[in-house]
Amino acid sequence: SFLKQQAQALKATHSDFTDKNRDLSEIHQFVKQIPIFTQNLRSLTHHILLAELVKSATEESGFRQRWQTERSMVESETCYDVLEDLISAQAPPLRVLRLLCLQSLTGGGIKSSRFDALRRDIVQTYGFEF
Repeated sequence: SFLKQQAQALKATHSDFTDKNRDLSEIHQFVKQIPIFTQNLRSLTHHILLAELVKSATEESGFRQRWQTERSMVESETCYDVLEDLISAQAPPLRVLRLLCLQSLTGGGIKSSRFDALRRDIVQTYGFEF
């Protein structure tokens, strides 16, 4: 991977310098590059931490279910049962409304009978403020 290659390049640069006897001009050149190496190491550390956070977030079952539902909707499948389950489980209302909008956009609208049932469930579950 890219991060592994970057880490190996930093390690190779350091070990290449420390494995050999250097004269004063080579040491001076290396010392001039230390701020760049430090910045690259800091950047690499941040990227690794971010990659670990993304990996842990995407491995959670909630994320996987949400992603699968959204993917199904984008592929023009109807997911009204998932919407109804989320409403009955009192999922965050914005999540439900976003999925409802996505379902409407990708499915060419929502039939009025289905819409009325979903609207009634939303109002009963969350109240009139949504």
